[in-house]
Amino acid sequence: MIIFTSLFVSNLAGLTKVRATVALPSLQALGGKTLQKLVLPADQELFYAGTSFIFSVPTAGGAPRILDTPGYRYNRSTPPLLLPDGRLVYGGTGIWLFDPGTGQRQQLASIADGDVLTSLVTSSDGTQLAWSSAPIGRSGKIEVYAGPLTQGKRIYQQVASQCPCFRAFSYANSSAGQANSILLLTNDRSDHRLVQYGLWALDLTQSTQPYQILQDAPQQGPLAYVQAQNLLLSSSYEGFVPLPTDRSAPGDMSSFSYANSLTFSSLNGTPLQSQNAQTFLAEQGNLSNSAVYHWVTSPFFSPDGKQLAYVEFSSDSHDPFTRHSALYIEQVEQNAVTKSTAGRGHGPGLVATSTSRYVELGGWLDEHTLLFYADNALYAFDLQQGALTQIVSPGAYVKIIGVGKKR
Repeated sequence: MIIFTSLFVSNLAGLTKVRATVALPSLQALGGKTLQKLVLPADQELFYAGTSFIFSVPTAGGAPRILDTPGYRYNRSTPPLLLPDGRLVYGGTGIWLFDPGTGQRQQLASIADGDVLTSLVTSSDGTQLAWSSAPIGRSGKIEVYAGPLTQGKRIYQQVASQCPCFRAFSYANSSAGQANSILLLTNDRSDHRLVQYGLWALDLTQSTQPYQILQDAPQQGPLAYVQAQNLLLSSSYEGFVPLPTDRSAPGDMSSFSYANSLTFSSLNGTPLQSQNAQTFLAEQGNLSNSAVYHWVTSPFFSPDGKQLAYVEFSSDSHDPFTRHSALYIEQVEQNAVTKSTAGRGHGPGLVATSTSRYVELGGWLDEHTLLFYADNALYAFDLQQGALTQIVSPGAYVKIIGVGKKR
């Protein structure tokens, strides 16, 4: 009995160590390599949005602070935006411009009672703002606005009961190089959550109707875009994935559709059209076991447009529908993906795996450092150094906005 008890205590200690190892780090390097401790600059701060407030925290460590942003409402379709000059644009009962350094706010637009904000985007240089609103029900008008940051005006409206139901996706440059002259739109099919099918272009220099670039059926649409290079990432098929029942994933993703393919193309010509399309992650088709599907979430181009990062995951076919995630990086050069991802698993492009139950990228800190959320904490991962650090642990799901200089 004494021997059994001692063995049990010894094994219990071992299990405790194993659990701690699984929880941290949130990423595991390939080949068993140890991830180094990443040290971030002390003059930067990370902004992130919760369900009730917007926060900032020093990237080098420290206590988070709640920003004074009245009127903010959490909406996965319209997360706050960080401008190149360090100011924030956020939406809710209206749209506001907020300076984290001075605390000054300016209301840019109001949202009518009975309407909801469905999109919020800025141009890459931060000088232009576009948004859309729609009635909560099917009765009323969908309206799209665009213009200089503080001087937006309505550029399109339609009856809400007649789709395509447009929302703003991104600004684009014309083929002649005229900056921010085109607004890209998607169809949300009257779903006010984060839904975007098909792609249209609206020329802001002319009073024209939107023209279609990508079809919106059956389940396809844009995922990410680099304005400077006119680089578009899209999917030819999106599918439903069960929400984990252990509450590890945000509840507002219960009806979210994930990409099951990835196609890279450029938008060129007059009018704009998708050119040089290259599918580097093909559709899997109909499979008998849903756990074999590989889904893509939170793709982000690097600031220079030369890398694409995304999380690829599979989901167990049984309750609690646990997810298994990995981080992929694809090199993009001269309008082509240079790494083939055929034969998934541990093939080219895979840079790290994760034991976290839910992983979501939050963009790039710089050309070689990724920001991501994993199981109630926010991290930075340096691809060059193979180094990782936890920036803050909010204890609940939050949405990464971006990193800026302390002001």
